[in-house]
Amino acid sequence: GAFKPVDLDQGVCGAEHSSNSRVSVLAPNFVLHYTGVSYNVARTQTTFSYTVAALCSNNGVANECRDMSHWVLGYDTTSLRVDEERTAGDSGSGVALGDDLWTCLSGVRFTTQLVQGTTRDYTVTIEGNYDVTCDYPYALQGVPDAAGFSYYARGLTCGPAKNVEVCSECSPGTWCHGGAAYLCPNHGWSPRGSDAVSDCYCPAGYKHQDDPEGCVPCAEDHY
Repeated sequence: GAFKPVDLDQGVCGAEHSSNSRVSVLAPNFVLHYTGVSYNVARTQTTFSYTVAALCSNNGVANECRDMSHWVLGYDTTSLRVDEERTAGDSGSGVALGDDLWTCLSGVRFTTQLVQGTTRDYTVTIEGNYDVTCDYPYALQGVPDAAGFSYYARGLTCGPAKNVEVCSECSPGTWCHGGAAYLCPNHGWSPRGSDAVSDCYCPAGYKHQDDPEGCVPCAEDHY
């Protein structure tokens, strides 16, 4: 997928990390889900949808209950024409394009804080008709605490591939219905052209769980 990472060791991003001396801690409560794509034929635009959650398990583990400061979707905004007026969260969250010094990703940055225990839907609208590819990086950044710990989550999600006609065959690893594409549940995979979630299956090393868990790793001494 097209994206431009910011070099951690050079430039302002590296200086920011060195001066703050932050300790980065993985925050399993920060979760992002790709929820589909839609096309506006009249405007020749493609809209990708995501849901982000700052979950809170209340089990006493400090880094499992945190507010989210912002998050970044690693689109290459130098080549993709993002319609900022139509790109937002469901509560009108702030949007910025370019480099982010906290996550060291460059792309679409949603800047409104997400309080622990809440979920928000987001959309990114791109000029043109795009297929879907699921190798875009994202980073969810937590609000740092007084001790200097920086909580985060990273991963890969879906976004725009090359320009195509409005209707195209569903990509492997997704299933399509009503003009929208959906990612198979956790670790699931599907053949190209799948049209139902039941087409998703578990690859070797994983076993099936009921939706929304998808596939989970096999236990020790099992295959």
